[in-house]
Amino acid sequence: MPFPFFKSLQSFAGLALFVLHISLKSRFNVTLLTLSPKSTFFLS
Repeated sequence: MPFPFFKSLQSFAGLALFVLHISLKSRFNVTLLTLSPKSTFFLS
């Protein structure tokens, strides 16, 4: 397995995980925002 291919694959997987983490976190914040506005004060 070529090293540059593995490195690009690893960076792509890291980027995908980062985007997934950000989208899940923002969705979680929006859910807390609709439930109770005081909870989002701790997250920010």
